[in-house]
Amino acid sequence: MEGRQVGGQLKARSKRDELKRHYNLGEYWIEVSIEDLSGFDENLADYLLKQPSEHLPLVRWGLGFCVCQTPGRSR
Repeated sequence: MEGRQVGGQLKARSKRDELKRHYNLGEYWIEVSIEDLSGFDENLADYLLKQPSEHLPLVRWGLGFCVCQTPGRSR
């Protein structure tokens, strides 16, 4: 379990960096596989699969929050 947590944290950091790069280029998107999301938070992945229209706005808000909280943000 510990190895999975560390791997999940590394993937989350990588996705956060990718999101920041896209944002700084004016590209407001990121691709995340359900498997990666499940490795980070199984409940969120399950919710998105079962009721995407209900949960995508929350994910979008969370991504915006993540960008705003990232040091070195250029916008």
